[in-house]
Amino acid sequence: SMLPAGVEPPRRGSARLAGRVLRADGAPMERSVVVLHGSGASDTTDASGRFALDSLPAGTFTLEARAIGYTPQRQPVDLLGDRVASADVT
Repeated sequence: SMLPAGVEPPRRGSARLAGRVLRADGAPMERSVVVLHGSGASDTTDASGRFALDSLPAGTFTLEARAIGYTPQRQPVDLLGDRVASADVT
């Protein structure tokens, strides 16, 4: 299948990433969209602000969390094969 121009095919691997999206006051952000740029992976946070991404390639990626009414937050994450990395985004 051909992808549209500018759309990256998902990259796969054995790394995993789990974490939470929190408001500045520490409250969990439900229904935030979390995107790992360059991997094709995304998730939406649950009621406790948690997200989990798996089958990820190893490397350094930019994690972005977006929620309506908030400025998108980005941070780098380092992924290693067969490991679970953790990242909390505020």
